Amino acid sequence: MAKYTHLIGYAAALLAAANAQSSAAASCSPTLSASYAAPSVAEGYIARLVANNLTKPRGIKFDSQGALLVVEQLSGITALTFVDAGQDCLSVGSRKTVINDTTLNHGIEFSADGATLYASSPEAVYAWDYSPQDQTNTSEPRILVANMTNSDHTTRTLLLPQHAPGLLVVTRGSTSNLDIEAADLSTGHSQVKAFNLTNQTDTYNFNADGLLLGWGLRNDVGLAEEPISGGIYTVENSVDEMEREGQDIHENNPGEELNFLGYLNGTESSNQGRNFGYPECYSAWNVSAIPDFNGTVGDQFAIGDLNSTINDTSCDAANRQAPRLTFQAHMAPLDILFNTAGTAAWVTFHGSWDRTDPAGYKVSVIEFANGDAVEPSNSTTAAVDIVSNADNSACPEGCFRPVGLAWDQQGRLFMSSDATGEIYVITRADGNETSSAGSNATGTIPTQSASGSGSGTTSSGSASASSSSLASSTESMSALALVFGLLAFIQALQKLYSGKDPIDLTLRNISITKHQHPVCHIMGQMNMADIKEPDLASQETSAVDTTTSTLDSLLAELRAEVAESARRREEQDRVLAEQDRDIADLQRNMSESGRQLANLRAGAASLEREVAWFARTEVGFWNSVAQGDQRVNVLMGSTGVRKELNQSSRQSSGSREDSDP
Repeated sequence: MAKYTHLIGYAAALLAAANAQSSAAASCSPTLSASYAAPSVAEGYIARLVANNLTKPRGIKFDSQGALLVVEQLSGITALTFVDAGQDCLSVGSRKTVINDTTLNHGIEFSADGATLYASSPEAVYAWDYSPQDQTNTSEPRILVANMTNSDHTTRTLLLPQHAPGLLVVTRGSTSNLDIEAADLSTGHSQVKAFNLTNQTDTYNFNADGLLLGWGLRNDVGLAEEPISGGIYTVENSVDEMEREGQDIHENNPGEELNFLGYLNGTESSNQGRNFGYPECYSAWNVSAIPDFNGTVGDQFAIGDLNSTINDTSCDAANRQAPRLTFQAHMAPLDILFNTAGTAAWVTFHGSWDRTDPAGYKVSVIEFANGDAVEPSNSTTAAVDIVSNADNSACPEGCFRPVGLAWDQQGRLFMSSDATGEIYVITRADGNETSSAGSNATGTIPTQSASGSGSGTTSSGSASASSSSLASSTESMSALALVFGLLAFIQALQKLYSGKDPIDLTLRNISITKHQHPVCHIMGQMNMADIKEPDLASQETSAVDTTTSTLDSLLAELRAEVAESARRREEQDRVLAEQDRDIADLQRNMSESGRQLANLRAGAASLEREVAWFARTEVGFWNSVAQGDQRVNVLMGSTGVRKELNQSSRQSSGSREDSDP
């Protein structure tokens, strides 16, 4: 058997490689259909729909074993595992409910060791023990922070900063569009706080407890830690239906915001704990549309009718903290996620509902360096679009609406869309990690013009855009396996020839590039002159006969091995059958012993009942005797009876002394 084991193994590897190539191509063909037009993707990027039929998916987070946990609004938390053929070639392998709780609506986080799962409802933050091996919670929920219920803006985003272990950061929005109570710090409205989990002994009250990172933050949904400096950044949804000096300016004002809240690692910052303006002050986007305003993009201005109390002076840098960057009004940023190098921050813009021309509905990237955004605070081009809807006029009903972001272990970016119940993966067309984009990688963030060109690739099932980048990537991997399997197979044949007529195969000048060149391209580059076939005319007939005889001998040995294996299997089956019979006999004996033991126990119980009855009878008898003695004593204690008994005693005994009987 050992003589041909290598041959069988190489042949199997060759077949497996060919099958893998076919399977990869099949699994990467569009299988999920979107009900809307294909997204527009920036040059150099690919967006692929990989999961659907979810219930309003919001926050997403990968566990330590690679399962994607999804907060489904009005449902709970679901774990998705993927069949992964590389790059964006992904499909859902399993779907499992982890937490069944209809109050969970957005926030999700994992502890550093992956063994604790955190999630939030409008009222509280919860924690569960979690097993990433089988995607299950292994404990009842523990309430960490409570007293956060609002009538509006009910999401509570969670963050466990790596630069400040043991702290939990929680965001809480306003209770209405224009929440006057947010001006009172004691209400806890429109604030971001950090809570110490290390020495926690009781449930925290959000209003009264925690370290204040910032207030006057209308609805900071997106929350992230910059990985190099440890700075805490948020993205804010600003006010709707704004008026100033009697004019409606809500179409393009105020702007959405990127806010810097300082640090939790001990680094000092004047931003930490400051008032960021709401509900009195807001950031300018379209400066020319704001009456009586002399500032620039990103400067804060007062809402309503101006007077000596309410004016832009009260909103200046001395009184309020301005945002780090400002975005187009009403785009509704819902998540921010940094790459590990700190060179880029990705932001989801959920999309507007109160503009004549819908805005947002996209995923954008902001370039960072040295812990800070590269663009100045008055920039209008800092956010570069990567994936967007091709036609916002169909929104919000006819398009995807981005919410949550998450990195997997391969540096691929995943995005949830709550309106469509879907998950997308965003990858680089060149095969590099999406997370490598940023200031330290030239050209990985496209220009604004390129980002809006839609020249990237979409693989969304029903989309008409090409998925050639994906196909070449997966086929190249299978092609390599096929070529090397072919080489191994030929080497095995050489061994069978025992040195006679070796096949001289060399591959020269073949360029095999990662994520490129399908098998046809590789084989096309092979110079057939490099494959030196043996001169059959010069071979002796005896060599062919010898080879045939050798193969026949090997086949006979193989058949003998198969027959011997079948015989050993039959013997094993016979032994197993005997063991099964022995086990059955043992089970019958145990059953009979059990019945006998039950009879003995029943007899003992009957005997115990009889003994108890006898004991009760004996006690009753002696109680009766005692009661009789008592009655006699009572009777003897009566004077009249005593005299009669004494007289009767004297009559019967004559000289006997009077005495008590």
